[in-house]
Amino acid sequence: MPTVPNGGPSVLDRHPSRRRPTIIGLVLLLSLLASACGAATTSTAAPTPINVNEMSMNPAEETTMPEPVESLEELPSAAPPSGDPEVEEVTVDYTLGADDAEAFAAAYRSTFEGADLDDQTVDTAGARLCTYLMRHADDDGAVAMEDAMLEADLNEPGYAREAWIAAFDVATAHYCGEFEVIE
Repeated sequence: MPTVPNGGPSVLDRHPSRRRPTIIGLVLLLSLLASACGAATTSTAAPTPINVNEMSMNPAEETTMPEPVESLEELPSAAPPSGDPEVEEVTVDYTLGADDAEAFAAAYRSTFEGADLDDQTVDTAGARLCTYLMRHADDDGAVAMEDAMLEADLNEPGYAREAWIAAFDVATAHYCGEFEVIE
């Protein structure tokens, strides 16, 4: 039995039940201290640097400028959107007829002069244009030009944007005035 300087038994020997919890507590304290030190060293480590070139997108390839048009014959067609024989016939839902058929025919022919159009073709073109407008009109008759033009271009591809704008203007002025085109 160990002795202390005054000659008596040690405190640990007098209370053997305290020795085990003290040792367990000391082991737990040391393990907590070791894990805290380990966590501190891992959290303060410097992050791996990122190479920006690996994250960036490659620059776009250079594109060439379009060739300038030398003559008007090289421009896309501005013929009236009155239907292409190769395109499937468009379903005409507008059945109210023209507000002023004669004024529409005169304005349509004037807008698209040079096109040989009979009366039936002109009337069908007006009904078709008003169908596109009707399908995209809100309750007040307002139509977004882009919406009507998208459908028209899907059904009758190949006409220049300016041709559609001019045709819709003539249609709303003389054929189906209940619609207002909003650009």
